[in-house]
Amino acid sequence: MYTDPNVLELPPVRSSFMERFRGYIHRTVLVKLSRWYCRWFNYRADMGIFPLPFNLVLKYTHRTRRAEALAMSMARKLGIPTPRLISYGSDGPHWKRGSILMTRMPGKPLDEVHKSLLTAEWDIIREQLASYLLLMRSCKSPWCSRVCSVEGRSLIGARIPGGEEGPWADEAAFHATFLGYASPLNCNPEVSFEDQLATVKLLTDAHHNLVFTHGDLLSHNILIDKGRVSAVLDWEYAGLLPEYWEYTQILRLPFLGWWWPQFAMTLPGYKYEKEYKSYCAMWSFARDSFSW
Repeated sequence: MYTDPNVLELPPVRSSFMERFRGYIHRTVLVKLSRWYCRWFNYRADMGIFPLPFNLVLKYTHRTRRAEALAMSMARKLGIPTPRLISYGSDGPHWKRGSILMTRMPGKPLDEVHKSLLTAEWDIIREQLASYLLLMRSCKSPWCSRVCSVEGRSLIGARIPGGEEGPWADEAAFHATFLGYASPLNCNPEVSFEDQLATVKLLTDAHHNLVFTHGDLLSHNILIDKGRVSAVLDWEYAGLLPEYWEYTQILRLPFLGWWWPQFAMTLPGYKYEKEYKSYCAMWSFARDSFSW
């Protein structure tokens, strides 16, 4: 059967029983094995990431969803270096907690090695990241105008109101969630409510394409090995979102003087200065709802 390579492949239907069975094996066997393994080799398991023998890693956190495993798998199919998905498991239908068994990737986080990189290595990293973003953004959404996860459901994210919302029928509905927090009480004290709302409207009144988005492309989620990008990690915030969202999340906060946003703004695809200003005004309204 012919499949359009420019359209993200819809995730197959999975057996909920098998996902729960794998989840049971992950938490009762692999987590215990990882704790033994870490004690034996003096490794450290942080934030629900459990190192395992045979070059494997288990991610087991309250934010891990099936959509993350699917997004990671989709990105790998596009040619982006990501861990290979071995299996996804769930604690059950009433618990929002999952686990992903995957391969371990070589390298160290960019935020740990950025001071030691040469100019030529920075040029290679910039070129690689630009190509990965272009691959993702060239894919068409299988969900038409819906703003959602890769499986068409709710999104999670540090800048999604409530930590998890959606799906939304379209971009306008997505923005309406943020505008629901717009009031003088939530206004930035340095500007008037009317001015802040007008800045937001510049974004919400515009139309943007929906693209496959990582959603958390910060330096600690990019592994570097021998001066090149060896992996892009942590796809839990991924989804189909307005095209500006990837870049506003890379910059994240209105403090652009440190090295990462300065580098990110040199990426060839960055052209969202106006959207970034409007986005900052928009998230300022909703900032008390974020999970951070």
